[in-house]
Amino acid sequence: PNSDQMAGHVVLALPDVDNLGPQAATQDRGGNLWVSLVRSGVYQRTGERWTPFGDHANLPREPAIVLTTDETGRTWFGYTASRVALLERDTVRLYTEEDGLSVGNVLAIHVRGPHIWVGGEFGLALLVEGRFRPVTGRNGTEFRGTSGIVETPDGELWLHGAIGITRIPAVEVRRVTQDSSYQVENERLDFRDGLDGTAP
Repeated sequence: PNSDQMAGHVVLALPDVDNLGPQAATQDRGGNLWVSLVRSGVYQRTGERWTPFGDHANLPREPAIVLTTDETGRTWFGYTASRVALLERDTVRLYTEEDGLSVGNVLAIHVRGPHIWVGGEFGLALLVEGRFRPVTGRNGTEFRGTSGIVETPDGELWLHGAIGITRIPAVEVRRVTQDSSYQVENERLDFRDGLDGTAP
């Protein structure tokens, strides 16, 4: 059987392809599961069937590092080399360095309301009027290795990255969304505050 009901969870068989296991997963607006398999690619499950790349010709033919579906039902795919794909209904839009995205390998995507944040090995970016703008801290601090992003209901932005955990106050978030060249004030928590381990 392809699925099994156990302790309230559904167990699904992965696509029958050579892979090193799942790297990311999300559920799209139609309730379909997307999974990115290391070394193989991205697959969409519709009913009992897995379809490579969801049959979308414009999706990169490689695994995605991160997958997420936002509150409006759009699905986002993050890749190596500063690339993000957006699937909205049946249309794919690929953002690259030509669109200002320069975070290296994409490690996190977070969408809250109109704010689209992308984190990666080289820093943090915000999508503003169709182009990505780098977000830096006071004195040019780059939020390198950002692999976790949360914008709270109150508008604060929290990042998890190579430099530790960073909190950007809501007033600073508002300023940078209005002026993408603004360098945000921020609070950092790291090993000196008892934070152990690394961001991944």
